Amino acid sequence: MIPELANRRVLRRIDAEVDDTELARRAVTVRHLLTCTMGFGFPVTKVSTPVWREATTLRVAPGPPKPATPHTPDGWIRRFATRPLMAHPGEAWMYDTSFAVLGVWPSPPIDRGIPGASGMGPWRFGGGR
Repeated sequence: MIPELANRRVLRRIDAEVDDTELARRAVTVRHLLTCTMGFGFPVTKVSTPVWREATTLRVAPGPPKPATPHTPDGWIRRFATRPLMAHPGEAWMYDTSFAVLGVWPSPPIDRGIPGASGMGPWRFGGGR
């Protein structure tokens, strides 16, 4: 589990103000991240939305950082977690942001309390050789 993604809020509508939210119906899972259904990413709309504008201001919006994000992995996920999701996890496919979350999630695994992470080298899970 990614602590920053627990107990997420979700916009009531894609174009809602960032404080017009409800509790997510389910937690974000690794499956949601791997299938781009975590509830945040490139929306299927060309309209600029409040949550998109705020994500851009925080420099955690989907797409290549311009310029490269100045945040550490933990700083990025903490900033990202301040914004509500655009859709309930598992209910909408949205490209990009899931991969960014997957990229920062294991860093650093010991600080995140991931089971089996003690003794884990930087590039492998489970401590095996």
